[in-house]
Amino acid sequence: MNPPLNHPLEWILSTVEKPSRYVGGEWNAVVKDPARIRLRVALAFPDLYELGLGNLGLQILYAILNAREEIWAERVCLPAPDLSARLRETGQPLFLLEIKPRQVAVMLLRNGICLEYIVLQLLLRVAGI
Repeated sequence: MNPPLNHPLEWILSTVEKPSRYVGGEWNAVVKDPARIRLRVALAFPDLYELGLGNLGLQILYAILNAREEIWAERVCLPAPDLSARLRETGQPLFLLEIKPRQVAVMLLRNGICLEYIVLQLLLRVAGI
């Protein structure tokens, strides 16, 4: 038996193959007090978490934005097909890694090549945007 995830969306994450992709909390992840934040930004990567985590451009933007006390940059990656299907089945929108309510003012999308336009559309659709 697997230990509990202690995550607000454990009910859906317990049904996917690699739930650790979606819980956040990795080394150097930034968590701020939402009451002290003036701007929340979602940095969206149009591929799986394992690829987004190693993307240097995403890491640089994340560090620059989070260096400002009033800004909280959070990350979101394209979910794998298993979670994407569960989100559609349940009507649950895609969630961010750092904090689960997705109340962001700005969403920055990374697009390196033309083929990613289709994936960006999928990411926005899964996010309920």
